[in-house]
Amino acid sequence: MRFLLILLLPLTSYGQVLVDTNTIKQANHYLVKGAIAREQVTLLRKIVTSDSIIIAEQDSIIVKVRINNAYLREKNNALVSENKAISRTLSLFKNISIGLSVLMLVGWLK
Repeated sequence: MRFLLILLLPLTSYGQVLVDTNTIKQANHYLVKGAIAREQVTLLRKIVTSDSIIIAEQDSIIVKVRINNAYLREKNNALVSENKAISRTLSLFKNISIGLSVLMLVGWLK
């Protein structure tokens, strides 16, 4: 029994590892930095996912707006053409009206 105790005694006294407290502080510091970085990675992945969803929705909206703008541009061009035709017609009626008024005055003066 003493023999066993003599064999175990050196293990308890000399078997301990001395660790510098500065090394422990540095290791803990890097562990904390690693934990913070893992949290940031998770947060940034969520941000990237939500940004991707927003970008996809914006792309969809942009396509719809471009289609709507093209339709409105065509509609506007048609209305401009119609407006020009109406203006020409009104100008023609105005000239005819002036011409008839002049002819009526000439007819009354005779």
